[in-house]
Amino acid sequence: MAFLGCLAIFAVVIGSALAQGPQVTLPDLGTLEGYTGNSFISDREFYHFRGVPFAKPPVGDLRFKAPQPVEPWDGILNAHSNFGHRCPQAGPAGLVTTWQGTLEESLEAESRADEEAEDCLFLQIYSPNIDPAANLPVVVFIHGGAFMTGSSRLFGGNKFMDHDVVLVVPHYRLGPLGFLSLHTDEIPGNAGMLDQVEALRWVQKYISYFGGNPNQVTLMGESAGAVSTSLLNLSPLSTGLFQQYITQSGTALANWAVDTDPINAAIEIGRRANCTDSEINALTACLKTASVSDLVLAYMGYLTSEVKQGRNGIGGSAPVIQQAGAVRFLEKSPRDIFASGEYSAKPAIFGGNKHEGTMPLHFMYGNYLKPNDLLEDEQYMSREVTRLFLNFLGIHNDQGDTLAIGVEDTYLGRDKMGNFTLIMPGLIDLSSNIHIKGPTFGNAEYNAAKGAPTYLYSFHFDGSRSMFSYIAPLSPFPGGVAHGNEMILQFSMPTFTTNEQDDIVSNQLITLWVNFIKYGNPTPAENPVDGIPTWPLWTIRKGPYMVINSTSSVMQDFSRTEYFVAINEDFPNNYQ
Repeated sequence: MAFLGCLAIFAVVIGSALAQGPQVTLPDLGTLEGYTGNSFISDREFYHFRGVPFAKPPVGDLRFKAPQPVEPWDGILNAHSNFGHRCPQAGPAGLVTTWQGTLEESLEAESRADEEAEDCLFLQIYSPNIDPAANLPVVVFIHGGAFMTGSSRLFGGNKFMDHDVVLVVPHYRLGPLGFLSLHTDEIPGNAGMLDQVEALRWVQKYISYFGGNPNQVTLMGESAGAVSTSLLNLSPLSTGLFQQYITQSGTALANWAVDTDPINAAIEIGRRANCTDSEINALTACLKTASVSDLVLAYMGYLTSEVKQGRNGIGGSAPVIQQAGAVRFLEKSPRDIFASGEYSAKPAIFGGNKHEGTMPLHFMYGNYLKPNDLLEDEQYMSREVTRLFLNFLGIHNDQGDTLAIGVEDTYLGRDKMGNFTLIMPGLIDLSSNIHIKGPTFGNAEYNAAKGAPTYLYSFHFDGSRSMFSYIAPLSPFPGGVAHGNEMILQFSMPTFTTNEQDDIVSNQLITLWVNFIKYGNPTPAENPVDGIPTWPLWTIRKGPYMVINSTSSVMQDFSRTEYFVAINEDFPNNYQ
């Protein structure tokens, strides 16, 4: 019996040893234990490290300020069972319902626990080879969410792990905790952007221990993450931290990329958080000690109020042009920086989705037009709806009726004014162009003009699943190839299953991106992509760009073709 007992103990010891996950020791920090997973297509093993801290918790006096380098830990850090707290954020209820919030509700309850934790500066790492000699190219993905929602937990990396790249997905502070600004040293703004810089610095210092090459880093972002990526390329703080970048549906030229009136938003958010003394020192002290829930709820109330007045509500939750702070991320407007040429152009891919405008159209439909009974108001639809959308999209009209008339003639049709159904295609294209496509085209122009290799695309694949079902679950019109749809093919996301055709396009899209990450070219001669033509560089306004679809093709003249795609197809009225 004693012998059998010894065997049992021996078996437990051996089992524990076998169950141990992969470990990585980081100099001056400590040891991490992750776990292994299997890639999407080839089912090959990869290594995943969750909840890796990259900065000190931004609590106490560090609230609203630049992050500080992470401190070492004792023992072996569990990096296999917890992503780390997501950053406090708005949603998922009411006007600020987001697809991120809805998807996160599908995760395990324990992974959403302690939502008031400001200790949220964590990242996750996926690597097929953790030998430091592997020297694999690295891609850092910045998630979107209007700078107010999102986390790394939604972006599973097993599709990238079919390839020899290292993927890093960091958190960053969101909403008022990430972007509130009084233009003072105590609350300067851009804390969330400085978190992203700190994550990139951490990558430079430690990614080699996960098999990555710190000298071959591609920055990639979607929506607010794409704006972040574009802004990071303009900030001198990012010098040397990445070599090329990819923006999906957003750039620094978007009207929603920068909050131009942060103080008024901060005062109003403060008032809603019971910080009613507008004297700057008293307001600062109150904001720095207010509870997380009070600040988040105050921001949600502010956003709701703004939207009900037909405004986009980015105040208090977007990057700012800093006038204070010991560390300054952005001191000039993006347009001024681009115009001056005082930035480093890099190899880049720019693009967006075919029907980007369905998201802002639904937002205004569900939060303004329908609640105010304006859809059947022929007079309003004839005279005021154009001004409503221009204002919401950040075009503050000082030209009287001239601009509105020009928009109606170009996009809506004078004979269709008054009928919401008939002008929907034009509103979708107008929203697409101001919100995403125009800024994307503009950033590509500046990049190409400085001689950097520039690739332009439009994503047209209408797959079996859509983000629009989460963005607008009750929408009376379809989303088409909506904002964010490409990510369903790039990442393993909660609740999204895909069919065979989705998986074919997914493999093509991932391979294009990985080729760029590796070679600086999405279709290099040494690794052509099956079913995809050679993707030419974009060098002139009417030059070639890639349409990514079930049958992809090279098209010419992005602004002429993509700016009027809904009008030309009478979408959504003729959608099948």
